[in-house]
Amino acid sequence: MSFLGLRSAAVRAHFAGPSNRFYKALFKAGLTSRLIDCRHGYSEGDIEELTRAGIGITNVYEKASRAETDVPLADIVAGGERLEKRVRELNPDVVCVLGLGAFRKAFGIKKCKRGKQDRKIGGVETWVIGNPSGLNGGETVDMHADWYKKVALRAGIQVMRVNDS
Repeated sequence: MSFLGLRSAAVRAHFAGPSNRFYKALFKAGLTSRLIDCRHGYSEGDIEELTRAGIGITNVYEKASRAETDVPLADIVAGGERLEKRVRELNPDVVCVLGLGAFRKAFGIKKCKRGKQDRKIGGVETWVIGNPSGLNGGETVDMHADWYKKVALRAGIQVMRVNDS
């Protein structure tokens, strides 16, 4: 669950902003065999790589926006409802929301911490971690990689190796 950034909308690829740490952290966590660079859109093998890794990505809000603060609350809540329905249809092992603020707003939760949540989405174990956007300056690639690895292992996803690059 994320928001569709302006750069991502322009190139039609999730987390495409040049300062976004998502793909660097996935690679560092050992979830992808190579570093995905989608600043100009996905290559032919990028979606295959993510699918093979067991990673599915969706947005809570379909329209492009600069930041979560630009999105009306009613639209975030509606996005949470769509996500709930989608998760019930797909029934993944684990759901991971990137962004504490988005999770709180979408599901009407006053407080939550990073990690496994009591509140499940679509009846599925739910984790919430920080948003990898460069606008979220308090977190590093290493911090995101550690969280992604924890969630992946909980979901039964095979971690390839730990990257120090």
